[in-house]
Amino acid sequence: MRDFNFFLPYLNDKNERKNKKTYIATTLILVAAIVVGTFVYNSFYIFTLRSDIKDLKNTYEAADNQQQLAKAEGLIKTYNTLNDYNKELENIFSGVLDRKVVSSQVLFDVSNSIPKEISFKSMSLDGSVLSIQGISSSRVAVAELGHNLKNLSYFSEVHMGNINLVSKDSQEQYSFSIKCTLKGVNNHEAK
Repeated sequence: MRDFNFFLPYLNDKNERKNKKTYIATTLILVAAIVVGTFVYNSFYIFTLRSDIKDLKNTYEAADNQQQLAKAEGLIKTYNTLNDYNKELENIFSGVLDRKVVSSQVLFDVSNSIPKEISFKSMSLDGSVLSIQGISSSRVAVAELGHNLKNLSYFSEVHMGNINLVSKDSQEQYSFSIKCTLKGVNNHEAK
């Protein structure tokens, strides 16, 4: 016959409790070791970083390095200033290249529209306005010049400023001034 041990469940329960306590203690020791290890590692890392910072500060504050730093900062400032000037000059240069206010064709067409009785004293360009001053032997020739200039496609407006009678050596001559506004020229671009 077999013996029954009625205390066996109580004995196994004690072993289980002993095993639970061992697991808990092992887990707590492991967690404590991780926390302490992390603290020691971080403390050592912080100490190393502080040492490196001191070395870098000493290197930075050295007189030779300060001179080199000042020289480098001056060069950077000069470079930035020159770079800004270069950008502005490129804008101006491209504007000059794009600006074709009066081409040789315009001057050729203006000279072809001049009647024989007229001679120019001066012709000047100020922004988008072409100013012409001259003399003529007849008023009709001045009017013909104004008409011819209005027919050219280069001008948006042709204004006859004045026509004055001038007598020289018992000869009647007319002095005149004409202002022609060029098409497609912005006054800000022309200046």
